[in-house]
Amino acid sequence: MGAPKAQIPLFHIDLLVGDDKRPKYSSSAKEVVSSILTIFEQGIRSLQEINQVEQKLLPHLFKTNAKMYLKATVKPELRPEDPNPDDKRELPDEHLWVYEEYLKLRDCVMKIIDPLDDYIATYARFQKEYDFDPEKEIASYEDPEEWPEVDVLRSSITFHKAEEKRLQGEIPEEIICSVFKISTKVIRDMLAAKHAKLAQA
Repeated sequence: MGAPKAQIPLFHIDLLVGDDKRPKYSSSAKEVVSSILTIFEQGIRSLQEINQVEQKLLPHLFKTNAKMYLKATVKPELRPEDPNPDDKRELPDEHLWVYEEYLKLRDCVMKIIDPLDDYIATYARFQKEYDFDPEKEIASYEDPEEWPEVDVLRSSITFHKAEEKRLQGEIPEEIICSVFKISTKVIRDMLAAKHAKLAQA
């Protein structure tokens, strides 16, 4: 029986910043759902590839050399229709249970990814850090005649060093959310580095 090949990014999801200056997961939560459902379907299909042992052990009993497989269940593409209640001889589709289990799995996985959206929304409070452009502020000091007073400059350096330290302490390196481990080191270091760069410059 062939092993499922799909990989599930369950335990490590990075936070990245895109062109819109908003944090994003390196792997889409919907991709996680799709990967798990794909593995379920691949597992069902793999059951249909199990050879009959009798044909291998007792080949002289079979008139054909065509491979024969064990009878296995399949997942219907659509939900099978319920039998006619007026027809006592009509039975439910034998594969209905597989389809229903597939739906249960899908609904369960959808629930465990919901907290990911809730967690990433908490990063909205760092909007001013996303918008902050240290290069632009550094450029404002290029003209020596427009330099601020020493005390003002010292105060600005102290402020940005404090902001760097605050962000390093406020944003964890990683966090467990639902069944996922989220690495937040990328966005933490990126935001803190803005203040560090300006203070050093």
